[in-house]
Amino acid sequence: MKFEKNGVENKDPSFVVVDEFAGMWISLILVDGIFLILTSFLLFRFFDITKILGINKIENLNGSLGIMLDDIVAGIYTLIIVFFIKIILV
Repeated sequence: MKFEKNGVENKDPSFVVVDEFAGMWISLILVDGIFLILTSFLLFRFFDITKILGINKIENLNGSLGIMLDDIVAGIYTLIIVFFIKIILV
């Protein structure tokens, strides 16, 4: 599915926010303090914006699958890093 705004194709339309919501909640699964909340948010935004470690390839999947999965994978990457940060802090 392609979304267009003013005749320009937009693969991840700004009015679809459920993907951001899902990815961010995944990154917050292990969080129990303000430091980890802020860390999770910043890491999630980093992965979501830069699309590194294969996220850019996932985003190119057709339709809503690509729109959702790129943020879910960004959330999973964030969750892994936050997990190790939490182990180090304990």
